[in-house]
Amino acid sequence: MSGLDEVGTRDGWRCWICDEAVDPHKSVNDARGPSIDSYFTASKAGKAKDLLGQGEEKASAAAGEAAAGNTEAAAANASQSAGLIDKAKELLTDERIDQVAGAIKGKTPDNVDAIVDQVAAKGKEFNN
Repeated sequence: MSGLDEVGTRDGWRCWICDEAVDPHKSVNDARGPSIDSYFTASKAGKAKDLLGQGEEKASAAAGEAAAGNTEAAAANASQSAGLIDKAKELLTDERIDQVAGAIKGKTPDNVDAIVDQVAAKGKEFNN
């Protein structure tokens, strides 16, 4: 069974974003066609969370080293923390935020759109 069939069967051929039916026989380029972005998105979200956790640990270590007066070790840990956070941000792109926001706005009342846009904008701020 291919990854697409596996995910489709597992999810009951329903879209993970909008919960609409997915037609397994349509092209992946069709709006109602199957894709396995949820499979990769979940994986990326988990990896991003792990990277952020590691970044937080390095930031805490940097703070401890700085408090102890070891500026060289503090700088090294801070640099490693920044690198881990940058890797996590790459997994959560602005394009993906826009896709999810659009799907949410397509399924919710119009009076919610402004709130969705604000949340999406905040998410993009974290990418910069």
